[in-house]
Amino acid sequence: MSLNVEDLNIRLNESEISGSPSGPKPPVYSVRPNPSIPITIGILMLLGALVVSIIGGTYIIGHYTNPSDAEIEQSLKLSGTDMTVEEYKQAQAELVDSGLLIVSGATNLIAAFTMMFGSIMLILKKERGPKIALIGALMWFISQLITEIWSSIIGGGVAVDKVELIATAFCLICNLSCIGLPFFVTMNPAAVAALQPSKTEEPNS
Repeated sequence: MSLNVEDLNIRLNESEISGSPSGPKPPVYSVRPNPSIPITIGILMLLGALVVSIIGGTYIIGHYTNPSDAEIEQSLKLSGTDMTVEEYKQAQAELVDSGLLIVSGATNLIAAFTMMFGSIMLILKKERGPKIALIGALMWFISQLITEIWSSIIGGGVAVDKVELIATAFCLICNLSCIGLPFFVTMNPAAVAALQPSKTEEPNS
C-alpha cells in the first residue's frame, strides 16, 4: 500500500488548524479595576475646584467693593507691604478700570465649574472625567497667566510682598497638581479599567 503525499499534507494542515500540536500557551493577564483611584483623584480635584471658585469670587468681590481707609491700612500692615493707603487706592482703581478683576474672576469661576464637573464624573467613574477635569485645570492655568501678564502690563496692583509670593506659589502648586492628577488616572491601567469596566470583563464561558 503506497502513501499518498497529498493526503499526508492535508492531514498535517488539518491538525495544525485544529490546534492538536501540543505547546504551552502564553498566559493572559487581566487588569483588575481599582475604583478607589478615580474616586480619590476626583475628591482631590473637587477640593481644588473649590479653591479656584473662592479665588474667582474674591476677584469679583474686589471689583465691586470699596474698603475703608482703616481696613486698607490694616491689610497693608498684615501683608507687610510698603505702600500708603492712597497709593493702594490708586492702584486698586487702575485694576478696576482695566477690568482685570472681573475678567480674572469670571475665568477662574468658569475653570472651577469645569473642574467640578470633571471631578464629579471621576467620582462616578465616568470615562470622560479625566479629560474634562484636565480641561478645567488648563483653563485655570491660562487664567492665572492672563492675570499675571495683565497686571504687570498695567503696572497696577499691590507691590510684590511675601504674602503675595506665597499666594502665587500656592496657586501654582495647586494648578500643576490639578493638571497632573488626571494624567495619573489615564496612565494607570487599574484606574482606566475602573473607568471602563465593560472593556475589562471577561466573556462568560
